[in-house]
Amino acid sequence: MSEKEIKRLKRLKKRKLLEILSEQARRIEALETELCDARRRLEDNRVLALNAGSIAEAALRVNGVFDAADSAARQYIDNIKLCSERCDKMIADTKYRCLETEKRMREKVFLLKAELDRLQTEMNV
Repeated sequence: MSEKEIKRLKRLKKRKLLEILSEQARRIEALETELCDARRRLEDNRVLALNAGSIAEAALRVNGVFDAADSAARQYIDNIKLCSERCDKMIADTKYRCLETEKRMREKVFLLKAELDRLQTEMNV
């Protein structure tokens, strides 16, 4: 993932991130459907292979289905890995920003308490 893509992801709102995840879910569902269709075609090819005149002819027909199923499965796995990496990066960035914000807020509280103590001391004198 390029630095530009990482910066772009950091600026995305939760709604946009959910849209990306939703889009990935739809894509995964489409790939699962495609895989199911490929399996159905494989079964159809098995029937054709039984009826084929030669083993070589049947192997050529079945090979295309296996290639399509393998390609769909690899694409599915790659998409899941990419989504996982993006989510891990976003979580790490969010944790870091939260810790930085907490640190700044603690410093502000400390300064405000010190100012309050100073004002109370002045009022008591």
